[in-house]
Amino acid sequence: MKISAFLSTENIISNLEAEDKEDCIKEVAKLLHTNGVVSNYQALVEALFERESLGTTGIGKNVAIPHAKIKEIDKLVTAFARSKSGIDFDSQDGKPVHFIFLLIAPVNSGSLHLKALARISKLMQKEDMKERLMSVGSVSELYEVLNQEDNQTL
Repeated sequence: MKISAFLSTENIISNLEAEDKEDCIKEVAKLLHTNGVVSNYQALVEALFERESLGTTGIGKNVAIPHAKIKEIDKLVTAFARSKSGIDFDSQDGKPVHFIFLLIAPVNSGSLHLKALARISKLMQKEDMKERLMSVGSVSELYEVLNQEDNQTL
């Protein structure tokens, strides 16, 4: 499974404005709503916060993967956001989050949802790639770095 199968450039934020976890989730969810991926913004945010209440999706090493399953969509979709200043996301390692993958899946997606989470997690273990993500400027450059690394990661 390649990230390019569920991430597109229009769902990338190169310079996240949010300064905390709640606003981060809302800002990235708003992007998916604005881009027509979901029509019910409030339901998406509620599903994401409900999942977050079970335990943080700040997986450590400056990465968070907030995720939820919702009825409204019929395919796996993600948005990616970069916060240059970092966000307190209650991460497992206590470090600020700079890279956010917001993943939404259909309610009946089963293992596809888990495979996507695992793929993102594996990709984001690469420290040199994260340095490159911090150094580029545009959405297209962020997408290119993610795609290049994704194609090299087995």
